[in-house]
Amino acid sequence: MALQLRTLATFAAPSDIPARAPMPDDAAGYVDFTANLHMTAAAAEVSNASALVFSRDNTPRSGLYYGREGLAAGAHTTWDRIEYDAAGNPLGLLVEQTWTQIVTDAMRTNLALGTAVGAAVAASGMAEQPWAQWYAVTPSGAGEASLTLTTASVTANHYVYIHFDVRGEGVVQVGLNDAGITGFANFDLTAGEVYRSDTSTGASMIRRPGGGWTVMVRLRWGGAAGVSHPYVASVASLTTGLRGASGRAFDLRAPRVAANASGGLPERSAFELFKRESDLIFPVAGLMDLAGDFTCAFRARSGFFNDRSGASLFLLRNGTTSGTEIRFNATNTLIARQTSGNLIVAENPSIRWTPETIYRVGVSRRGSQIAVMVNDLHIGFDTGAAVADATPELFGSWDTSGSNSWSGHLQKCIWWSQGRAPADLAALVDRWL
Repeated sequence: MALQLRTLATFAAPSDIPARAPMPDDAAGYVDFTANLHMTAAAAEVSNASALVFSRDNTPRSGLYYGREGLAAGAHTTWDRIEYDAAGNPLGLLVEQTWTQIVTDAMRTNLALGTAVGAAVAASGMAEQPWAQWYAVTPSGAGEASLTLTTASVTANHYVYIHFDVRGEGVVQVGLNDAGITGFANFDLTAGEVYRSDTSTGASMIRRPGGGWTVMVRLRWGGAAGVSHPYVASVASLTTGLRGASGRAFDLRAPRVAANASGGLPERSAFELFKRESDLIFPVAGLMDLAGDFTCAFRARSGFFNDRSGASLFLLRNGTTSGTEIRFNATNTLIARQTSGNLIVAENPSIRWTPETIYRVGVSRRGSQIAVMVNDLHIGFDTGAAVADATPELFGSWDTSGSNSWSGHLQKCIWWSQGRAPADLAALVDRWL
């Protein structure tokens, strides 16, 4: 039985077809998280184990992610976190930053333990796993109909991120049932429309595999530290005010609530406890000389929040004290920033971060010269001696809070163990991504 390798790429002539298709002949490693195909030139093998090409700083604790059929249990590796859209198409490897679940343990898997006002809450059907259990929230009258949960304490002036899986018809409202916080968002579960109470409230919704939505709200927690109370309410219309007249019954599950000083946390992972450092992705030591010249081309998909900012694309790390990061700044302009002195060494205002967008990226090092291509736009700079022993990392950031970390999906990545001129880098990005 012969092994057949297939590729969607097109070639001008048979001589252009790579001997190790679809990996380029001169590449060191190839990873495709949408086709589950991973190759290295050194090992001369094809595998579904991306660990052939990538390493991580540590091993994350197991948790939950959105698989092809909905919520799925992750193993003790990063690589099985492939997410899918509502049609079952792979989005790629989920990459995001620090997320610490602050909903109390009991309410995390039993929403009936929350506080219901004007509504009855009960398990809807049977689930194989507690974290996948849906709960029906049924209004009992014409007034407020809400379910409120309890979290651990939130630090003063942090942001609170609230995510729920919701299914049904009508409109639900999500916010914080705490004094002094009036911001909220309404979500139309039929039309897929979002209404924000004010411009400082972040909100979005994503259709889930198997039906329903993940609804997401970001609110600023003002004043002193304290316990927060995220709620979901049934409301009459998309523009209904704070916990107004009730609407229809709906189903609810999988609450994820986090708090952070940053305004750009991940979109919707269901991980119980997940450290950002687990997603510092770099080539395995045996694949290539990490301190030498290299070229990396990769395709990534940005996340869903429409007011995300500061996402990092690439980091050249020098030990623990210095390096250069290629990222978007607070206004979502592409920059290259040296951590020593916070010096912006290059900037291109033509390319900006936007949600749900594919980014084709190329990064190449030749000595101290760095060339970067992002969606056909170029920045280049000379880092001097600072880059001499830098280790390349995908989506790395020097901000340990995670505020400058990527949140979205890695789809494809190719590594070469030699540097390229800017024109050659542009040709590689155009051909292989």
